[in-house]
Amino acid sequence: MKNQIIIFVLCGLVAGLAGPGEAVILHVSRDGSQTPPYDSWENAFSNLNAAVLAAQDDDKVWVSNGTYKLTGDLILTNRVVVESLSGCSNTFLDANKAGRHFQISNSSAVVDGFTMTNGNASVEGGSVRMAAGCLRNCVIANNNVSGSGGGVYMTGGTVSNCWIAQNTAPSWAVNGGGVYAAGDARVDSCSIVSNGPV
Repeated sequence: MKNQIIIFVLCGLVAGLAGPGEAVILHVSRDGSQTPPYDSWENAFSNLNAAVLAAQDDDKVWVSNGTYKLTGDLILTNRVVVESLSGCSNTFLDANKAGRHFQISNSSAVVDGFTMTNGNASVEGGSVRMAAGCLRNCVIANNNVSGSGGGVYMTGGTVSNCWIAQNTAPSWAVNGGGVYAAGDARVDSCSIVSNGPV
């Protein structure tokens, strides 16, 4: 009986340490084995889309070096941080001209440290469409939109310390080959160069 009580107490402590709702770090690596709980580079997600889809409020998605081909827009509606291990010079997101890289709508969502290329959208943001949150320390280049904001389309949130270049929008779109910003959107300490009409 005494041993049973000890086991119950220990199980309760473990459950308390890893209970539902506790923030976790989800690792992403091109060489990951896709093995739950994705808490090391060895058993990491190999698919960034799957990792972002699995992330809950206050989780961090930590992405190792390499190039990741996206299979659709990465949609951040939760309080999630998506951050590269070694910054935008080592971590690349390729949208394969099949969609955007990110849609961000949560005020506490953060995207940090990626180079994003080959985004393509029919309206509003070739690489990133955001209504809230923070995009920082990124390179956004060679993306295209058929509407406004060849690189970024934002009606809220902050873009900070980013290089936004060589993105395109159609010549009739008066609202930004590089960035379209309206409402409460804020752009801080960014270089926005060589963007223009198709």
